[in-house]
Amino acid sequence: KYVIGISQPFMGHPVRQAGQVLIDAWAAEHPDCQIIVTDGQLNAHKQIADLEDLMAKDVDIILVAAHQSPTLVPILQTATGKIQAWREMLTEKGEFTDRAVITGVDENAGGKMCGDLMLEALGEEGGDIVILMGPAGNTGAELRQQGFDEATKGAKINVVDMQVADFQRVKAVEIFENLLQANPDLDRLICDCCGGDDYLLHPESLRKLEKCREDWAVLHRLEMIKK
Repeated sequence: KYVIGISQPFMGHPVRQAGQVLIDAWAAEHPDCQIIVTDGQLNAHKQIADLEDLMAKDVDIILVAAHQSPTLVPILQTATGKIQAWREMLTEKGEFTDRAVITGVDENAGGKMCGDLMLEALGEEGGDIVILMGPAGNTGAELRQQGFDEATKGAKINVVDMQVADFQRVKAVEIFENLLQANPDLDRLICDCCGGDDYLLHPESLRKLEKCREDWAVLHRLEMIKK
């Protein structure tokens, strides 16, 4: 019987929850495989401990979605040659390692896309924005922010504030309400706290905020703009 270990960074994320539904469905169709899923809880030390535990259980394959990619390189290097380690893994230089198969997206390019959309929406006159970020230290969030900064370098975009929302919708709405009350004339909101439609700040959610205008609309999963 094959044993597959899956190291997740945070099971509170909607993408990970949706993935678990698919994992359970696949497991039901493959009784010859056992699947062990761990939750890193947005903590690099916890995810390292999870990987050590999976290796101690002598699993055949490890799939890793990293919270902080560079911190996991040493432990996964010890796994190479003993098990098949598939991972979304980056080195400290932001380059893919070559020790395993990698699946994932180009987070930096995604941030640049968001920046391009922001430039198009604001125009040459620019404007004031706030940014709701993913967890501090999260590799994907950092690369997306890096891409956004590169795309908007030199533009007349004033980042009024940046707040960490930890991929949590309730927290994001509360933070945004406070930011909007303090800055009622904001032009745009960058929302990198949402990993799926369930966490996205839909206009329906925004209308519940006392100070929020109703002329905001979703343009991109990372951006909220006014119509």
